[in-house]
Amino acid sequence: MAPLVVQYMDPRLPLDLERTIFEMSALSQPCRIPNLMLVAQRVKTWVEPLMYRVVFLDGDPDVRAVDDLPRFGYRVFSRVLATKTPDFLRKSVKHLFLTNDRASEGAPPDEILRTCSQVVDLYDFRGISIVALDSLRYLRRIALDASVTFSTPSPSNFSHQVFRTVTHLELIEVAEQRNLAGIPHIPHLTHFAFNCAELCAYFSSSVLPACPRLKCIVLLDRAEMSELEPLLEDTRFVPMDQSNWTSDWQRGASGGFSYWDVADGFVRARQTGRVTSE
Repeated sequence: MAPLVVQYMDPRLPLDLERTIFEMSALSQPCRIPNLMLVAQRVKTWVEPLMYRVVFLDGDPDVRAVDDLPRFGYRVFSRVLATKTPDFLRKSVKHLFLTNDRASEGAPPDEILRTCSQVVDLYDFRGISIVALDSLRYLRRIALDASVTFSTPSPSNFSHQVFRTVTHLELIEVAEQRNLAGIPHIPHLTHFAFNCAELCAYFSSSVLPACPRLKCIVLLDRAEMSELEPLLEDTRFVPMDQSNWTSDWQRGASGGFSYWDVADGFVRARQTGRVTSE
């Protein structure tokens, strides 16, 4: 009797399916990407760019990364800039958060932004000048301190080319009216947030009429009802208390809910009559 020969089938999945599985695993737990990179060279090629998709640069040890995001200090990310090719980082980094804590330990902001020039979402709490933003061409969301980014308040500031693709703008500090006057120059702006309730009346009368594309206006400030009154009847207006802005940004950048999503939901509820201004 002839011996029984068992033939084992190759257990490999089609490459496109295998890649999808590993990418989904990497995105669900980004902090485990270094372990996935050890599986095989092809897996490393697929998932390593996802480790740098969201770069949260903060030197404050008390600020924690959320949703299993990897944490980068300025010194660590400077080594990344030195060891990875510009093409790799340009294609990989899509969401970038910059603060001033221990920023002097790392690469200058213009070098970071010049290398990561395909960023679509930038939170600048470091105070970058408008010149440093020149290399960005794909920006969709930006948060900045206008009093630092622009050397002189002027309506023409928001005519800069970096704002041509922006849909979501948050002004972290709004010290005077001239920092709001140029907002109508942003051609695709649909969402705007600011944190100075004293400027609600000026924004309502002098800025909003020139911004027909705006779908959502968020005030990130605690205020008296009298200060909000000029905007209260506008169904696009959402006053909101943002308790933890660093965590909020990280959740939004990694695909979760940010305050923008909460505000959009509130606007829809107001416009369908489920919520009133009373």
